[in-house]
Amino acid sequence: MTECGGLYMAFGDIFKTSEFKKDIASLKENISSLTQENNDLKNKANLKLSIHEMEPLKLDELIKQKKNTALEVDAKIAEKNKSLEEISKKIAESTDSLNNIRADINDLTPDLEMSSYGLYRPQYDFSTSLGYKDMLKMIRDDQKSMIKNKTAVSFNPNWLVNNSKTEGRKMNRNNIKAILRSFNNECTEAIGKTTYSNYDRIVKRIKRSFDQHNKMYRVVDIQLNYAYLDLKIKELNVAFEYRQKVEDEKETLREEREKEREEKALQREIAAKRKQVPNCKNKLATRQILLNQYFH
Repeated sequence: MTECGGLYMAFGDIFKTSEFKKDIASLKENISSLTQENNDLKNKANLKLSIHEMEPLKLDELIKQKKNTALEVDAKIAEKNKSLEEISKKIAESTDSLNNIRADINDLTPDLEMSSYGLYRPQYDFSTSLGYKDMLKMIRDDQKSMIKNKTAVSFNPNWLVNNSKTEGRKMNRNNIKAILRSFNNECTEAIGKTTYSNYDRIVKRIKRSFDQHNKMYRVVDIQLNYAYLDLKIKELNVAFEYRQKVEDEKETLREEREKEREEKALQREIAAKRKQVPNCKNKLATRQILLNQYFH
Protein backbone atom coordinates (compact mmCIF):
# COMPACT_ATOMS: atom_id res chain seq x y z
CA MET A 1 0.00 0.00 0.00
CA THR A 2 2.87 2.31 0.82
CA GLU A 3 4.45 1.73 -2.60
CA CYS A 4 1.13 2.27 -4.34
CA GLY A 5 0.61 5.44 -2.40
CA GLY A 6 4.04 6.62 -3.45
CA LEU A 7 3.24 5.93 -7.09
CA TYR A 8 0.00 7.87 -6.88
CA MET A 9 1.86 10.81 -5.35
CA ALA A 10 4.51 10.63 -8.09
CA PHE A 11 1.87 10.73 -10.84
CA GLY A 12 0.17 13.61 -9.06
CA ASP A 13 3.44 15.54 -8.95
CA ILE A 14 3.92 14.92 -12.67
CA PHE A 15 0.49 16.39 -13.46
CA LYS A 16 1.15 19.35 -11.17
CA THR A 17 4.51 19.94 -12.87
CA SER A 18 2.75 20.15 -16.22
CA GLU A 19 0.30 22.67 -14.80
CA PHE A 20 3.17 24.68 -13.31
CA LYS A 21 4.88 24.79 -16.69
CA LYS A 22 1.71 26.16 -18.28
CA ASP A 23 1.42 28.77 -15.54
CA ILE A 24 5.06 29.75 -15.99
CA ALA A 25 4.61 30.10 -19.77
CA SER A 26 1.52 32.23 -19.24
CA LEU A 27 3.34 34.43 -16.74
CA LYS A 28 6.25 34.86 -19.16
CA GLU A 29 3.85 36.00 -21.86
CA ASN A 30 2.27 38.48 -19.45
CA ILE A 31 5.70 39.76 -18.42
CA SER A 32 6.71 40.15 -22.08
CA SER A 33 3.50 42.00 -22.86
CA LEU A 34 3.90 44.28 -19.85
CA THR A 35 7.53 44.94 -20.75
CA GLN A 36 6.57 45.92 -24.31
CA GLU A 37 3.78 48.14 -23.03
CA ASN A 38 6.19 49.75 -20.57
CA ASN A 39 8.70 50.42 -23.37
CA ASP A 40 5.98 51.96 -25.53
CA LEU A 41 4.93 54.24 -22.69
CA LYS A 42 8.55 55.26 -22.13
CA ASN A 43 8.99 56.06 -25.83
CA LYS A 44 5.83 58.14 -25.84
CA ALA A 45 6.95 59.92 -22.70
CA ASN A 46 10.38 60.59 -24.20
CA LEU A 47 8.75 61.87 -27.41
CA LYS A 48 6.48 64.20 -25.47
CA LEU A 49 9.41 65.32 -23.40
CA SER A 50 11.55 65.97 -26.48
CA ILE A 51 8.74 67.95 -28.10
CA HIS A 52 8.22 70.02 -24.95
CA GLU A 53 11.95 70.62 -24.72
CA MET A 54 12.09 71.88 -28.30
CA GLU A 55 12.26 75.55 -28.94
CA PRO A 56 9.09 77.00 -30.48
CA LEU A 57 10.88 77.88 -33.73
CA LYS A 58 12.25 74.37 -34.12
CA LEU A 59 8.84 72.93 -33.36
CA ASP A 60 7.22 75.18 -35.96
CA GLU A 61 9.88 74.20 -38.46
CA LEU A 62 9.26 70.52 -37.79
CA ILE A 63 5.51 70.99 -38.19
CA LYS A 64 6.10 72.91 -41.41
CA GLN A 65 8.36 70.17 -42.76
CA LYS A 66 5.75 67.55 -41.92
CA LYS A 67 3.06 69.59 -43.65
CA ASN A 68 5.25 70.06 -46.72
CA THR A 69 5.99 66.38 -46.77
CA ALA A 70 2.28 65.64 -46.50
CA LEU A 71 1.55 68.07 -49.34
CA GLU A 72 4.23 66.47 -51.49
CA VAL A 73 2.79 63.04 -50.79
CA ASP A 74 -0.71 64.29 -51.63
CA ALA A 75 0.59 65.83 -54.86
CA LYS A 76 2.30 62.59 -55.84
CA ILE A 77 -0.84 60.63 -55.02
CA ALA A 78 -2.92 63.04 -57.13
CA GLU A 79 -0.41 62.75 -59.97
CA LYS A 80 -0.47 58.97 -59.77
CA ASN A 81 -4.27 58.98 -59.70
CA LYS A 82 -4.32 61.23 -62.74
CA SER A 83 -1.89 58.95 -64.55
CA LEU A 84 -3.99 55.98 -63.54
CA GLU A 85 -7.13 57.66 -64.90
CA GLU A 86 -5.36 58.46 -68.18
CA ILE A 87 -4.07 54.91 -68.48
CA SER A 88 -7.52 53.53 -67.68
CA LYS A 89 -9.03 55.83 -70.30
CA LYS A 90 -6.47 54.73 -72.90
CA ILE A 91 -7.11 51.09 -72.03
CA ALA A 92 -10.86 51.64 -72.44
CA GLU A 93 -10.34 53.43 -75.77
CA SER A 94 -7.96 50.74 -76.97
CA THR A 95 -10.40 48.06 -75.90
CA ASP A 96 -13.21 49.79 -77.81
CA SER A 97 -10.99 50.15 -80.87
CA LEU A 98 -9.96 46.51 -80.64
CA ASN A 99 -13.57 45.40 -80.33
CA ASN A 100 -14.52 47.54 -83.32
CA ILE A 101 -11.65 46.14 -85.38
CA ARG A 102 -12.65 42.61 -84.43
CA ALA A 103 -16.24 43.35 -85.36
CA ASP A 104 -15.15 44.82 -88.71
CA ILE A 105 -13.00 41.77 -89.39
CA ASN A 106 -15.95 39.53 -88.61
CA ASP A 107 -18.10 41.65 -90.91
CA LEU A 108 -15.74 41.22 -93.83
CA THR A 109 -14.40 37.71 -93.22
CA PRO A 110 -15.47 35.41 -96.05
CA ASP A 111 -18.00 32.95 -94.77
CA LEU A 112 -19.62 29.87 -96.24
CA GLU A 113 -21.74 30.63 -99.27
CA MET A 114 -25.21 30.73 -97.76
CA SER A 115 -27.27 32.07 -100.64
CA SER A 116 -28.44 28.56 -101.50
CA TYR A 117 -30.05 28.37 -98.06
CA GLY A 118 -32.12 31.49 -98.71
CA LEU A 119 -30.88 33.39 -95.66
CA TYR A 120 -31.10 36.70 -97.47
CA ARG A 121 -34.57 37.66 -98.60
CA PRO A 122 -34.72 40.35 -101.28
CA GLN A 123 -36.56 43.47 -100.17
CA TYR A 124 -37.49 44.48 -103.72
CA ASP A 125 -38.53 42.58 -106.83
CA PHE A 126 -37.81 44.63 -109.94
CA SER A 127 -37.78 42.70 -113.20
CA THR A 128 -34.69 44.50 -114.49
CA SER A 129 -31.69 46.26 -113.00
CA LEU A 130 -33.07 49.60 -114.20
CA GLY A 131 -35.82 49.36 -111.57
CA TYR A 132 -33.20 48.96 -108.83
CA LYS A 133 -31.11 51.74 -110.32
CA ASP A 134 -34.05 54.15 -110.28
CA MET A 135 -34.95 53.17 -106.71
CA LEU A 136 -31.33 53.66 -105.63
CA LYS A 137 -31.34 57.14 -107.14
CA MET A 138 -34.57 57.99 -105.30
CA ILE A 139 -33.12 56.88 -101.96
CA ARG A 140 -29.94 58.88 -102.48
CA ASP A 141 -31.97 61.91 -103.54
CA ASP A 142 -33.93 61.57 -100.28
CA GLN A 143 -30.64 61.57 -98.38
CA LYS A 144 -29.51 64.70 -100.21
CA SER A 145 -32.82 66.37 -99.38
CA MET A 146 -32.43 65.55 -95.69
CA ILE A 147 -28.91 66.99 -95.71
CA LYS A 148 -30.04 70.11 -97.58
CA ASN A 149 -33.03 70.63 -95.27
CA LYS A 150 -30.85 69.97 -92.19
CA THR A 151 -33.01 67.06 -91.07
CA ALA A 152 -30.31 64.38 -91.41
CA VAL A 153 -28.94 65.49 -88.03
CA SER A 154 -30.28 67.20 -84.95
CA PHE A 155 -28.26 70.07 -83.48
CA ASN A 156 -28.46 72.97 -81.08
CA PRO A 157 -29.24 76.16 -83.06
CA ASN A 158 -28.32 78.25 -80.02
CA TRP A 159 -24.83 76.80 -79.71
CA LEU A 160 -22.35 79.45 -78.58
CA VAL A 161 -18.61 79.70 -79.16
CA ASN A 162 -16.85 82.37 -77.13
CA ASN A 163 -20.33 83.67 -76.30
CA SER A 164 -20.97 84.20 -80.03
CA LYS A 165 -23.91 82.71 -81.94
CA THR A 166 -22.21 83.43 -85.26
CA GLU A 167 -19.21 81.36 -84.25
CA GLY A 168 -21.58 78.74 -82.87
CA ARG A 169 -23.39 78.43 -86.21
CA LYS A 170 -20.06 78.16 -88.00
CA MET A 171 -18.96 75.40 -85.64
CA ASN A 172 -22.28 73.60 -86.15
CA ARG A 173 -21.88 73.69 -89.94
CA ASN A 174 -18.36 72.27 -89.75
CA ASN A 175 -19.34 69.53 -87.31
CA ILE A 176 -22.44 68.58 -89.32
CA LYS A 177 -20.32 68.27 -92.46
CA ALA A 178 -17.75 66.22 -90.58
CA ILE A 179 -20.19 63.74 -89.02
CA LEU A 180 -22.11 63.22 -92.28
CA ARG A 181 -18.96 62.86 -94.38
CA SER A 182 -17.47 60.31 -91.98
CA PHE A 183 -20.69 58.30 -91.60
CA ASN A 184 -21.42 58.33 -95.34
CA ASN A 185 -17.90 57.16 -96.18
CA GLU A 186 -18.12 54.26 -93.75
CA CYS A 187 -21.54 53.28 -95.11
CA THR A 188 -20.34 53.44 -98.71
CA GLU A 189 -17.35 51.23 -97.92
CA ALA A 190 -19.49 48.71 -96.05
CA ILE A 191 -22.24 48.63 -98.70
CA GLY A 192 -19.65 47.98 -101.40
CA LYS A 193 -18.44 44.85 -99.58
CA THR A 194 -21.83 43.27 -98.93
CA THR A 195 -22.31 39.62 -99.87
CA TYR A 196 -24.98 37.04 -99.17
CA SER A 197 -22.91 35.61 -96.33
CA ASN A 198 -22.10 38.86 -94.48
CA TYR A 199 -25.28 40.87 -95.12
CA ASP A 200 -26.50 40.74 -91.50
CA ARG A 201 -23.08 41.73 -90.17
CA ILE A 202 -22.90 44.70 -92.56
CA VAL A 203 -26.27 45.91 -91.26
CA LYS A 204 -24.92 45.68 -87.70
CA ARG A 205 -21.75 47.46 -88.79
CA ILE A 206 -23.71 50.42 -90.18
CA LYS A 207 -25.83 50.64 -87.03
CA ARG A 208 -22.71 50.44 -84.88
CA SER A 209 -21.12 53.25 -86.89
CA PHE A 210 -24.29 55.30 -86.39
CA ASP A 211 -24.09 54.84 -82.60
CA GLN A 212 -20.35 55.55 -82.48
CA HIS A 213 -20.69 58.81 -84.41
CA ASN A 214 -23.53 59.98 -82.16
CA LYS A 215 -21.49 59.12 -79.09
CA MET A 216 -18.49 61.02 -80.44
CA TYR A 217 -20.46 64.16 -81.35
CA ARG A 218 -22.65 64.22 -78.26
CA VAL A 219 -20.25 66.69 -76.62
CA VAL A 220 -21.08 69.28 -79.30
CA ASP A 221 -24.81 68.49 -79.19
CA ILE A 222 -25.00 67.00 -82.71
CA GLN A 223 -26.69 63.67 -83.48
CA LEU A 224 -27.50 61.69 -86.62
CA ASN A 225 -31.24 61.09 -86.96
CA TYR A 226 -32.74 57.60 -87.18
CA ALA A 227 -34.63 58.55 -90.35
CA TYR A 228 -31.27 59.04 -92.05
CA LEU A 229 -30.08 55.67 -90.74
CA ASP A 230 -33.20 54.04 -92.22
CA LEU A 231 -32.35 55.50 -95.62
CA LYS A 232 -28.84 54.06 -95.34
CA ILE A 233 -30.24 50.60 -94.60
CA LYS A 234 -32.57 50.94 -97.60
CA GLU A 235 -29.61 52.01 -99.72
CA LEU A 236 -27.76 48.90 -98.56
CA ASN A 237 -30.65 46.64 -99.58
CA VAL A 238 -31.25 48.25 -102.97
CA ALA A 239 -27.55 48.59 -103.84
CA PHE A 240 -26.91 44.97 -102.94
CA GLU A 241 -29.90 43.68 -104.90
CA TYR A 242 -29.02 45.99 -107.80
CA ARG A 243 -25.54 44.46 -108.04
CA GLN A 244 -27.01 40.98 -107.88
CA LYS A 245 -29.52 41.81 -110.60
CA VAL A 246 -26.78 43.23 -112.82
CA GLU A 247 -24.75 40.05 -112.33
CA ASP A 248 -27.81 37.93 -113.11
CA GLU A 249 -28.42 39.91 -116.29
CA LYS A 250 -24.78 39.55 -117.31
CA GLU A 251 -24.97 35.82 -116.72
CA THR A 252 -28.20 35.61 -118.72
CA LEU A 253 -26.60 37.61 -121.52
CA ARG A 254 -23.56 35.32 -121.51
CA GLU A 255 -25.81 32.28 -121.71
CA GLU A 256 -27.79 33.81 -124.58
CA ARG A 257 -24.62 34.67 -126.46
CA GLU A 258 -23.26 31.19 -125.90
CA LYS A 259 -26.52 29.72 -127.13
CA GLU A 260 -26.43 32.03 -130.15
CA ARG A 261 -22.87 30.96 -130.96
CA GLU A 262 -23.87 27.31 -130.70
CA GLU A 263 -26.87 27.87 -132.99
CA LYS A 264 -24.72 29.67 -135.56
CA ALA A 265 -22.16 26.88 -135.45
CA LEU A 266 -24.93 24.34 -135.97
CA GLN A 267 -26.33 26.32 -138.90
CA ARG A 268 -22.88 26.48 -140.51
CA GLU A 269 -22.52 22.74 -140.08
CA ILE A 270 -25.96 22.12 -141.64
CA ALA A 271 -25.11 24.44 -144.54
CA ALA A 272 -21.86 22.57 -145.11
CA LYS A 273 -23.71 19.25 -145.12
CA ARG A 274 -26.22 20.59 -147.59
CA LYS A 275 -23.42 21.64 -149.92
CA GLN A 276 -22.10 18.12 -149.81
CA VAL A 277 -25.45 16.59 -150.90
CA PRO A 278 -25.35 17.76 -154.59
CA ASN A 279 -21.78 16.56 -154.92
CA CYS A 280 -22.78 13.16 -153.65
CA LYS A 281 -25.70 13.05 -156.10
CA ASN A 282 -23.41 13.99 -158.99
CA LYS A 283 -20.92 11.32 -158.01
CA LEU A 284 -23.65 8.67 -157.84
CA ALA A 285 -25.01 9.72 -161.21
CA THR A 286 -21.55 9.55 -162.76
CA ARG A 287 -20.95 6.10 -161.33
CA GLN A 288 -24.30 4.91 -162.64
CA ILE A 289 -23.46 6.13 -166.15
CA LEU A 290 -20.08 4.39 -166.08
CA LEU A 291 -21.66 1.17 -164.91
CA ASN A 292 -24.26 1.31 -167.65
CA GLN A 293 -21.59 1.89 -170.29
CA TYR A 294 -19.50 -0.96 -168.96
CA PHE A 295 -22.28 -3.53 -169.08
CA HIS A 296 -23.65 -2.42 -172.42
